[in-house]
Amino acid sequence: MTRTVLISGHRGFVGSHLARTLLAEGWEVTGVDNDGGPTDPLCDCRDFFAETTTRFDLTIHCAAVVGGAQDDQQRAAGCRG
Repeated sequence: MTRTVLISGHRGFVGSHLARTLLAEGWEVTGVDNDGGPTDPLCDCRDFFAETTTRFDLTIHCAAVVGGAQDDQQRAAGCRG
């Protein structure tokens, strides 16, 4: 029986490496992120969580807001310009 895993943040550094490793070990991997594209076989997390009834053997949360405070300050400075 194939084990199933849901990985949030599957496009990030940690999530993408984890997804590849689990796929190589025979897991069925579903990845969600907040910026899915129309040609992406994986999906946008907002749509996924609103619509899914799928159950997983394991869920791993790797999603994060990247950049931290320095990026926030740069974005804010750009908005004021």
